[in-house]
Order: sequence, then C-alpha cells, then structure tokens
Amino acid sequence: MATWSYEVKYVYDNTAGTPFLTPVDITSNVITIENMTDVGTGEVNTCTIQLNARDGQFITVDNGSTPKINQFDRIYIKLTDKNGATFEKIYEVETLKQNKTINEGIRLGVELMGLERHLQQVHFAKQYNYANAFYVAQDICDKYNGSKGGKQILLEKYNLPSGMIDVHD
Repeated sequence: MATWSYEVKYVYDNTAGTPFLTPVDITSNVITIENMTDVGTGEVNTCTIQLNARDGQFITVDNGSTPKINQFDRIYIKLTDKNGATFEKIYEVETLKQNKTINEGIRLGVELMGLERHLQQVHFAKQYNYANAFYVAQDICDKYNGSKGGKQILLEKYNLPSGMIDVHD
C-alpha cells in the first residue's frame, strides 16, 4: 500500500478574473483524490476529487473559509510519497456533481482537467514542409491566441528558446 500526503488549494476564481494572492487551502475538506494522471503522450491530465460539502461548502456562496467552486476555476494539487518525491499540478474544474450520502451528508465531486486541454481544442490545419518543431509549435500558439475565447487561457513566452510556455488569463 502506498503512503501519500497531499495538499490541495483553490488558486483561481474564474468569475473574479484574477489569481488569488493567497490561495485558499482546502486540504482538510478533501475526502478522496482519484484517477490523478500524469501523462505525456498527448492525452490531457485528469483528476477527480471528492470534497466535504456539508452546510453548502463549495456549492453556495463563499462562506469565508471555503470558496464557491465554478467551472473553469483552478485547483492546485501536490502529492508527496513516503520517499519525499512530489508531483504537483494545477487543474481546471470541468464538471461538478453533488452527491448526497446517508451518513456523511453532501459531497461535491469535482472533475478536473489539465490546462493543456486548451491547446488540444485548437482546430488547426496547415502544411509544414521542412519546418522544425519549434516553428510549428510557435505557429499553433499564435493561431490559438488569435482566436481564443474570453474564458480560455492566454499563452505567453512560447516563442522563447527555453521551450517553456506560460499560461495566463
């Protein structure tokens, strides 16, 4: 059996339009973290968390200690194994599902998807004869930024040779 510790924070409210200066730690309300993936094969990373939502936590208006979670909000998850190795990722809320249990009250199932899903939703067709991968990726990012919607992330610094892409709203 694996031994893990975890930290979960609510880091971004899509309705406010800006990241929090101090993320809200919601670790104590997490019941389970399920199906957390770390794939690098072109698939989108996903995760499902179950939150204790008794007394309307996370479902109704912000009550001061727990925020109201909406689609496109962002949640940071950090897992640490018994050897100290860590995995951390920021996910975007895809869907919310309320579950009522007999003994524990209301729970909120939160389906999360990695931010890389935005790049996979770009419809793009163009032939590149003898172009390198850096140029092709730069062209796709230009196309994405030129046609993105108001709730989609903005790609920045993708034209730097380091290959690191920053995402912002």
